This record gives sequence, structure tokens and C-alpha cells, in this order.
Amino acid sequence: LALNVAMQMMPPAPPTVDVARAPDPNAIGDTSAGTAHLRVLKGSQFTNDFTVDADFSPNRPTIVLSHGWKGGVDRPADWVKPMALQIRSRIGAGAANIVAWDWSDDAQIDLRGGIDLAAVQGGHLGGALRENLGAGYGQHLHFIGHSFGTIVNAYACDYVHGRRNLGLSPSIAWQKAQTTPHITLMDEAEIGSVAGQRVIVSSAVGAKIAGAKGLLLGYGAGVVSNWKDPIPDDYTWIDNYISAVGFHRSEAVNVCLLTPTLTFNFSVSLSQIWQQAEVAHAYAHQWYGYTIPAGVTSAAFGFGSSLETGASFPPSGYASSPGAEWYEYLNTPDPYDLTHNPLDLQLAGLIVGNVDFPIISAGLFIFPAAKVGNALIYEPLDELGRAVLKGYEMQIQFAGNIGGTVIYKTGVVYSATKEKVGLWWDAAEDRAGNFLDSLDPGAFITGPLAAPVFQIRLKTAPAAQPQPFAPAPAGNAAAVMAQGAAGEPAYAWVSVNVPADAAMLAFDFTVTGDPAEDVIACAVNGENVFTLPARFAPDGDTVSTDLIDVSAYAGQTVELFFGLAGGSSTDCEVAIDGVRFITVPTPKLAIGAAGSDIVLKWPAAAAGWILEETDSLAPADWQPVPMDAGVTVDSGVVTFQTPKAGRQRFYRLKRTP
Repeated sequence: LALNVAMQMMPPAPPTVDVARAPDPNAIGDTSAGTAHLRVLKGSQFTNDFTVDADFSPNRPTIVLSHGWKGGVDRPADWVKPMALQIRSRIGAGAANIVAWDWSDDAQIDLRGGIDLAAVQGGHLGGALRENLGAGYGQHLHFIGHSFGTIVNAYACDYVHGRRNLGLSPSIAWQKAQTTPHITLMDEAEIGSVAGQRVIVSSAVGAKIAGAKGLLLGYGAGVVSNWKDPIPDDYTWIDNYISAVGFHRSEAVNVCLLTPTLTFNFSVSLSQIWQQAEVAHAYAHQWYGYTIPAGVTSAAFGFGSSLETGASFPPSGYASSPGAEWYEYLNTPDPYDLTHNPLDLQLAGLIVGNVDFPIISAGLFIFPAAKVGNALIYEPLDELGRAVLKGYEMQIQFAGNIGGTVIYKTGVVYSATKEKVGLWWDAAEDRAGNFLDSLDPGAFITGPLAAPVFQIRLKTAPAAQPQPFAPAPAGNAAAVMAQGAAGEPAYAWVSVNVPADAAMLAFDFTVTGDPAEDVIACAVNGENVFTLPARFAPDGDTVSTDLIDVSAYAGQTVELFFGLAGGSSTDCEVAIDGVRFITVPTPKLAIGAAGSDIVLKWPAAAAGWILEETDSLAPADWQPVPMDAGVTVDSGVVTFQTPKAGRQRFYRLKRTP
């Protein structure tokens, strides 16, 4: 048997040219804590005064409160200060330190970037706790967080315990056996990892993902890299209160709060939808607050389950083990009455309170479809619906070998090409990987399954030995040494053609060595689009970025900047490859008839498109179709039904600016 095999040669590595160039100030981004800071409750106010007194001591247990998106410690409408005062009243002054992390400035940004900043803020919170409570702190810790505050707390808890490679050595970290961490999740915002993402997968795949993970994110919300988890590596007990967005957690006792009722439809304004959602989202911390007063004894869970109340900790009573599932019992006048699900089915689905509503896209947020109960129900599509969804899929185009384009570099930068095998998320460090294995990628993805891509390696190195300053003039204090030795940052710029229909950019990166406080940054034409402290990336594991909106650059030649910046590390390398563009084709519009009505259908995932109509094509006078009524959304398909009215009409979908 003779085989003649011809293998395609890998393209050469892109040439590199050294330049004496510094990145644009806007290219690096900002990962500092800004005005965020730790504050302690003294009397009736939060203050920055951490002097030891009746309200604060490193020898007491500590309760940490972290607000979420759009929140703040002193905001009159927020929950942090009222809950802190309630807890003080319940346990008495001096029983525990009550502190809050105020990151209100960063919390005001758009929802899509909020969860990434929450993780960064968690590292800052961990550092502040260690600074104020001491390196040898050994008292009980209770982290209470709402929404993105749960992400802040998880990263802070892992920081002080030397976990998640966040920059603190385990040898000098706090010990779990002494701190016995208690984690309280109130409508945890893990869903923020996907909220606001553009359409990146077909509706059919969205359904498969939702069914496999219970990730009811809206058909087409897609696969998410760099998933943020509100569960820290070290914890003793977790209680999880869910009212609008949240997941059943197998690590926690789950309390599903069913009082909020959300009724999303097209007859109300977007502001009304948001108002309903905010009210439902707030109910989790409201209900937990209701359980704090000492007179509340009927609640099976809540603040009374914590060590601060003198209760047995971790709770060992009926159905208090991880994975237990409780529901708010609505057929009783007692607002704290819960009923246990004896099956503990551990629903993987997103619990959204007492709801049954379709998928809609509201601004940057994709509301999910769900039904409370023990089953997730998806109605089958009719033929018209299947026709709409077929072909509405993403396409991926690797930047590939950039062919003759020069990588301009400073610092220690290497360039190469490699073959990227597999689909774009294969390299992602995300929770989607373990359930995507059963899917048939070829059924919904187009683009190269293996392609040569350019790779850039950025490496820091020790800086030159600092030199003494010149002798100070007489009468001035002598300045002995210049700044201490630090690493030389590494920067690279590369020119890339953006496909004409590109919507998103993503890339993979691998961190090896000790990054210290350095950050990985990416910019397009000098404007930062991605910044992450390198210590957040697991050492040696390949991680994918979130999807980055580059629709404004579609069809243009842009300069991508990559940097390992900060100057704090002396032996760290970041390999960047798999630069890829994700495109979203035009959605299909299907038309049919039902009796005397016209029926139009299109994918619900097609955010940013509006339905228009005209009576004639010569000339055409396209006008938006009023859709206050007659619209339903089911199984990922929007259906609009309207009377024929005895006249000729033409319809189209048009992308909004």
C-alpha cells in the first residue's frame, strides 16, 4: 500500500520591525480601583476611618456587603446601608465589623462591561480587606452580595485565600479553617457574562445550549468565554436567593422567590419593561432584608441561618445541604414561609420568578424565556419558523496569515504562525465547553475549522539596573535612588483588514510566568477594547476574550495593538493568537397566511432590525410597521400577524443605525 500525501506548507511568520513607540494613552485602558474603596459602618454612617474602636477591630468577625450594577453604598434607593443598619440592630454594636465595598463609579458603566469590572473590583476589595484586617486575620467572614456584587465578593474571597491565581501567594493567605467563609448570593449576576452580547450563534443552537445547560439566555445569545463565577474556591456554606436572574447552584441552598411577576410584551414601553425587571431583581435583597430582624422566626433560611445570629454554622437542619431547593410559598399570609422541593431536582435552568414570557432584546440586555417549574418547555416550530431560522448563523473568519503586513514591536516581542485547529471557542476557558461536546458544530458554523493564524508573544524582562540620582543641591534632602527595578513592558502593533460584514472580534491568549500587577491590553486604532489584569488568567491555560464590538470598523484596515503593560513583572509571557472576526448575516423574513391574516416571521435573535412596509415598489415608500399588538415570540421566532385589509403590501427587515 502506497500513500502519496501532500502537506501544505505553513506560511512564514510575519516580519517584525522594532520601533521606538509608546502606545496611545487610550490604548491600555484602566484597571485601577478608581474611587472605589472599603468603608466601615461606624454609628449610622459608612466611613473610611478604620481605627480600632467599638465598631471596628481585626479581632472580630467581618460582614462584607457589595452592591451591584448601578448601585452604591450611600445611594438612598440602594440596599447596602439599610441592610447594614438592620444587621447592626440585630447582632448589636461591636459583635462584628460591618464593611462595604463602594465601587459605584465603575458600576455605572454599560451592562456588558460591568461583570468584567466586577471581577477586577473583587481583587481590589480583597487587597483592601487584607490591608485593614491584617495579614494574619483569622475570624469568620460573611460575604453578602447582590447582582454583580456577588462576582466582586467571589473574587475578593479567592484573593484573600490565595486562590484563582489572583496575585496573593497561598503561603501568606488567610486560612479557610479560620475564616469559615459564608457566601450569600442575592440574584447573582452570572448571567452578566452573556447579557448584551450580539447574535453570534443560530437560534437552533441557542435552543440546544439552553436545553443542555439551562442557560436560558435567549436563542442566539451564544457561547461565552471567560465566564465569571460567583462561587469562590474556598467557602464553608452558601445560600442563594433568586428573584429575577440567577441559577440553581449545586453548591448552595437555593431559595426561589416567586413573588415578582414579570409580564413582558410589546404593548408596554421599554422603560416599563426595565422598571418591572428592576423591581423583580431587587426583590432578592429585599426578601433577605426582611429576614434580618430578630422577631422573624418563621423563615427557614435568610440571615437567621448565619453564624452572626448565634445559630449553628454551617446549618445542619432539614434540607440545608448543598443543592437543596426551596420555594417561596405563596398560599400563606406569612411572607417568609418557604416550601422545600423534596425531589431536589437541581434545575440547571435560570430561575426568573413567577414568569412565563418570551425572548425579547431590550437594549443591551437579552431577557430569557423560562417557565418556573420542574420542566423547561419549548414549543415546536412550524415550517415557516424553521424556514426563518435556517441559515441564520454566524460566520467566523480568522485574521489568518497577515501576509506581508509588518508587526511593529517594542519590548520583547516574537511573531510566528501556527495552525488553529478546531472551532473558535475550543480554546476558551469557559463553562460552555463541557456541554458543547454533544453538539454538531458543522450544522451551524461556517468558516475554517483549521487555519494558519499569526501569533504574537509578548514578554517582560527585568529593566536595566536603576542608577543613583545626581547629588542633591546643598540644603535639600538627598534622593538616593531612582525608581526600583521593574519589568520592561512589551507592545506590538499589527495592521489587519476587517471583513466588510464583521460584527465582533475575539482572540485567544495564554499567560505563563508571574504577571504581578501587569495587564493585557488590546486596542483598535488606538482606542482600548480589552483590558484584563494578567493574574486573572490561569497560568498556562489558553483563554478567549469576550466578544468585542468592531462593527464600526467593518470593511476597514485597522491597526490592532496588543500590550503586556504595567511594568510590574519581570518574567511573564503572553501569547496572543486566534484573532478572529465574527460576522452576522442578514436574517431571513418569511411570509405566509393564516385565514384572513398575513403572518410574518423572523429570528428573535435579530436585534437591531426593524420591520418596514410599503404599498408599492415603484417608487417605494418604506415605513416602520407599528407593532404595539399582534406580535408574539416563541421558540426563537418573532411572529407578526395582521389583517390583509384587501390591499397589496411589501415587507422588509432593515438594520437600525
